[in-house]
Amino acid sequence: IRKLVELGQTDELWRAGELSWKLKGKQIDIYNHFKDNELDIIPCLISRQFGKSFSMCDLAVEVCIKKPNAIVKYVCPTSKMVLNVMVPRVRDVIADCPEDIKPVWYPSEKKWKFPNGSEIQVAGTENGSYDSIRGGSADLCIVDEAAFCSELETVIYNVLAPTTDTTGGKIYLATTPN
Repeated sequence: IRKLVELGQTDELWRAGELSWKLKGKQIDIYNHFKDNELDIIPCLISRQFGKSFSMCDLAVEVCIKKPNAIVKYVCPTSKMVLNVMVPRVRDVIADCPEDIKPVWYPSEKKWKFPNGSEIQVAGTENGSYDSIRGGSADLCIVDEAAFCSELETVIYNVLAPTTDTTGGKIYLATTPN
C-alpha cells in the first residue's frame, strides 16, 4: 500500500476501497481497533484532537466504495455537528477520490450518495432526530462522540442494532470522555 502511495498510484487503492493509507499515527490504531474486533458493538474512548472523526469517516467511505449499495448510518450528538464536523471530514477523506467514484453530499436528504448506489445516511440525536435513519438495513453504523448523544441506549439498541441484523454489520462507538 505504502509503495503505491509513494508512487502516486492511489487511484488503485481508491477503486479497491482500501483507504487506511489516508490515516496517520494513532489513527491507524483506531482503524485497526474497529476492523480487527469481533464484537458487534465496538466502543473506543479517545482524547480530543486525535483524529477519531476523520478515522470514522475514512471507515464509512471505505465500506461504501468496497460494497455497491452499502448503507452506512452515521450519528452525531447534534445535526450541527453533522454539518460542522462530519461533512467536512468526509470532504477531507474524498479530496483525492477519482471523480467517477466520488460521492456527492445531498444536504436536504442528509446523505452522501456514491455512484455505485452506496450511501452514508447521517443524523443528530437531539430532539429525536435520529428517527430519520430508523429502519432499513446497514452494513455499518457509526456513533461519533457517543458519550454526548441524547438517548444513546435507544439509538444503539432500538434504531441502529436492528438495521444490522440481516447484514452482519457492526456498530462503532467513538467518543471522548464525558
